[in-house]
Amino acid sequence: MNIKETLKNKTLGFYLGLAGAVLALIASFVYIGINSYSFTPWIIILNILGIVAFAAAQLFKVRPVNAVAYVLYLVSLGIFLRGEIDNNMDTIVDPQQGLGAVTPLFFIFIVFIILAVGLTVAASVMRCDKKAE
Repeated sequence: MNIKETLKNKTLGFYLGLAGAVLALIASFVYIGINSYSFTPWIIILNILGIVAFAAAQLFKVRPVNAVAYVLYLVSLGIFLRGEIDNNMDTIVDPQQGLGAVTPLFFIFIVFIILAVGLTVAASVMRCDKKAE
């Protein structure tokens, strides 16, 4: 079976999950670009494990495994927020600097991970193949 036939048998749920996985991968690169003092490889590892969980769910056709992907994305978001807020709290609460002093990549990472979680949640409740599972 070639790729064209395989993708022809996929539904919207698969493509939503794929978009979520791509956004998680992009968010990992954004995180590398932030270059903060609180850098931890766990965020990248958790995002990659979420992508692998999505791929495994599609390969073995086990829809509930998609839940593992979005839980891993949420944990990476929690670790990110904890580290960044700990290191930037003095800047965030300063009335002269405020949130404007925080790098835009901070917000881009948060938006991408939240979108990845939303898309993966949607994919986990939808069928991903046109054929009966």
